Amino acid sequence: MEAVDNFEHLSGFIPEISDNKDKFYMVQLIIRKGTNLNHNNSNRSRTIRTYQIRDMEHLREYKKEMMYLCDLTKARAYINLNARLFTKTALIAIKLLSDSIINGHEYNARAAYSKAIMDCPIKGKKVWLIDLDIKNFESEDQMRVAAVNIMLTIEHLTERTATIKLNRSKTGLHILSSTFRRDVFIETLQEPPLELLYGMDYELKIDSSTNLYIPADESILPNSDQKLIEFP
Repeated sequence: MEAVDNFEHLSGFIPEISDNKDKFYMVQLIIRKGTNLNHNNSNRSRTIRTYQIRDMEHLREYKKEMMYLCDLTKARAYINLNARLFTKTALIAIKLLSDSIINGHEYNARAAYSKAIMDCPIKGKKVWLIDLDIKNFESEDQMRVAAVNIMLTIEHLTERTATIKLNRSKTGLHILSSTFRRDVFIETLQEPPLELLYGMDYELKIDSSTNLYIPADESILPNSDQKLIEFP
């Protein structure tokens, strides 16, 4: 299966060159469940590398390294498009590290910084994600129709300048958007003729990562009916 490369596709959500040196976006390279390179009984997801990216220029500096590590280890690269601040993250990490040591959980201390990033308040505009998976639809065309209608619904609930994009995943699509009224969004999808879409299984995530890179030969679970969605 061909690689999924969303580096440039996500440029609309990340500044080309940041004017705030304290702001960053988190990128993680994660080996997912079912991709077991150690051939042991562990079937947990594992983070093999975390980056703090300031802007698109900074992201491009690490693109080859990220792709190389993903191809080598069968990991996926994910990016959280909600920015954090280095200063606040560091302060939170210090507290988490201290708490881990005080409570006798020294082994967990190594994960303090990554946890601190997610505990840090979002800086600037928030990006929400709606996850559509092909397995929840009767066909790829049906999923695409749902995606288009959901995007049009969001467009009516946000400012004209809002950035709304489809991002390709291994088994479906991610709709990325600025914030909107969730209650109105759900009500709108219940109205004719969109009520047919309401029963479809989609997941709204208010602070989640999306696919940045998926290697071509990534392992998938056996007996899976997953397939790659052709993205225009």
